[in-house]
Amino acid sequence: MKKIILLLIIFPVTAFSQKLDLGIDFGYGFSNIVNSKITNGRAVIGSAMWKPNYGISAVYYFKNPNIAISSAIKVEYKRTQKGSISEDFPSNKYQFTADAINLLYRIGGGIGHGLRFYGDLGLGFNTFDNRSAYYFGDKEPTMAFNNLKENLDLKKSETNFIFGVGLEKSIYKNKIFASAGAIGEAGISKISPSSYRTQGIGFTCGIKYEFDLKND
Repeated sequence: MKKIILLLIIFPVTAFSQKLDLGIDFGYGFSNIVNSKITNGRAVIGSAMWKPNYGISAVYYFKNPNIAISSAIKVEYKRTQKGSISEDFPSNKYQFTADAINLLYRIGGGIGHGLRFYGDLGLGFNTFDNRSAYYFGDKEPTMAFNNLKENLDLKKSETNFIFGVGLEKSIYKNKIFASAGAIGEAGISKISPSSYRTQGIGFTCGIKYEFDLKND
């Protein structure tokens, strides 16, 4: 079903696009689990978990971003680790793999000297393998995490809000670009039947190859 949805998004967008960027991305950032019901004090249940991530992306520009400000649609797949680490007992943690399909609206364009800026806003859909172990440690979760009110029963998926900013630099004839930026995520849906969600911030870099879909 997810493949069908992606095809329904990609084919109509391609018909109206001028440029297509295909790339690989790598990043490093932190995630944490938060109790969204808390209104006073710290909402996070523990210390942030820092992990690398990687993925592939396709960006469809409706104008040539090398000569004008352009809107674009970005579709990406990303794999990372999410969770929280106990502040009092660091060997105790929640950790689970997230496979994400993200759909983002982008605005971007050239600022001179082969540089382009971009800003992204969109939604992500993460799937989890909740059949594998996702809590590790010798303490009960509610003992290891002071702000945890009950043991987490991890769901199979979540939806989150995504935002990002960054720069791209042409390293070969406006065909190959190197990119670097920052990205943030905030959970919209719960990761358990109770009130817990994920959040995170990180850095990303990548290499893109740009294809001409239409004559400029």
